[in-house]
Amino acid sequence: MKKVTAATSNTEQVNEFMGKLDHPFKAEVQMIREIITKVNEDITQQKKWNVPSFRYKGEYLVTFNLRAK
Repeated sequence: MKKVTAATSNTEQVNEFMGKLDHPFKAEVQMIREIITKVNEDITQQKKWNVPSFRYKGEYLVTFNLRAK
């Protein structure tokens, strides 16, 4: 059984958000998410300001701006 941690819970929240996202750049956002999370296993993702955001060792690295269509 998979151990649920805060990081997996946050990732699941971002996955749910992405599943519902209606944005012209949705595919590109998903590709960038995959690239960022594969760079280093210590990079985590979560929702911040209702968009995907990424942290490394507690510091924010990237937060998407998906307000403009």
